[in-house]
Amino acid sequence: MLKSLFQTSIVSYIVLALTMLGSILIARHYGPSGQGELAALILIPQMIINFGDFGTSESIMYHLSNKKQSFILSRNTIFKVFAAVVGFMLLLFSIYLFFFSYSKTSFIALLGFFYIVLLFVNQTLSFIVRGHLKLKTYNFGLLILNVLNFASIVLVIALSLSIENIFAFYLFSCMISSLYLLFKISKFEKGDCCNEYTVKDIFSYGIKVYAYKVLNSAESQFDKFMIATFLLSSQLGLYSVAVALSSLLYLFLVKPVASIILPILNRIENIDERQKLITLINKLIFWAGILFGILLLFFSKQVLIYIYGEDYLPALIPLWILLLGVILKSPMSILAYYFKSIGTPEVMVKISIVTVALNVLAGLVFIPKYGIMAAAVISTVTYTIYSLVLSRKYIVETGKGYLNQYLFSKYELSLIVNYIENLRFNKKQR
Repeated sequence: MLKSLFQTSIVSYIVLALTMLGSILIARHYGPSGQGELAALILIPQMIINFGDFGTSESIMYHLSNKKQSFILSRNTIFKVFAAVVGFMLLLFSIYLFFFSYSKTSFIALLGFFYIVLLFVNQTLSFIVRGHLKLKTYNFGLLILNVLNFASIVLVIALSLSIENIFAFYLFSCMISSLYLLFKISKFEKGDCCNEYTVKDIFSYGIKVYAYKVLNSAESQFDKFMIATFLLSSQLGLYSVAVALSSLLYLFLVKPVASIILPILNRIENIDERQKLITLINKLIFWAGILFGILLLFFSKQVLIYIYGEDYLPALIPLWILLLGVILKSPMSILAYYFKSIGTPEVMVKISIVTVALNVLAGLVFIPKYGIMAAAVISTVTYTIYSLVLSRKYIVETGKGYLNQYLFSKYELSLIVNYIENLRFNKKQR
């Protein structure tokens, strides 16, 4: 696992660097208003996918990696699932366009339809690859997508084109990455088992995951939706920068683990071993988050001015507020995969119902009046509530206390020290 995690982490850091550089170029060239306009164009298709995929992509990965059952996933089953889900998502997008303004031009709205299809294709293919634990293929597909995205930003800025052209080029990036993943998947060995998972099997598990995914998406994106709908695009640009900087912890530490942890857990049959692995990762992320938060708290003003410019200083206080919530919630993303691996994702659903209801109601009341400051406070409060309750659920599951979840034991510290020493020794040997 450590080798796979290391490779995936390196790719994630490259992707993060490209994403941040692209964001900086956009912020410098187009300002908060342009940043907000592009964020809105991308946000809506992403929300449509999150609300319309019924958890099928993750369900496909779960079934592909589940070695306890002698079943296979046929291409016919995957195609049927894909056709049904894409049709529903395009219907959702049509309904959205009927009630809300999406873009100044009908051409960009049309590109939105294609972007939804291509983005979901890419997402599904990447989950299939991860389900087979073909992480080199997954990582290379991720690199293709993000290198092309960054290149499109540089090209559009160099040619002084309008910001909508960046969105158009994103479709090309999705298509190339998807073609690569599709080619590699066609080379995978086919199983000999004649028993197949059905469409019902995919939707059955997917619905369990979907409920949590929808609630989590609503909680993390409803504030942006409210800002995009009721406030100026410049406010969305400022808030997007605050969210991006506060989320660096998740992108650095959680995302590399989250991308591969479910299939790895599915291959560990002993529940105690699963819990030990999840608990150790949870501790590492928690303490790294505290260190990250302290550093960013002291240097956030300089970072905003130096990287984005003085126009983005109004994002400083929302950034500080969001930082606390992100530090608390980041380890919960890993705990959530433990419950998914034992087939009980509804645990997160029950918690999220409460926090999302609070987030939506508070957002409707306070964001139109108090803007991005209210959005940051609401998010941090709901993140904190979610983290406390899910931590408690995991403690009940493991039968151990809070100290075990957040403080390292002597045995765990010795494992970490030994691992670091082995890395140094191997480096010297080279």
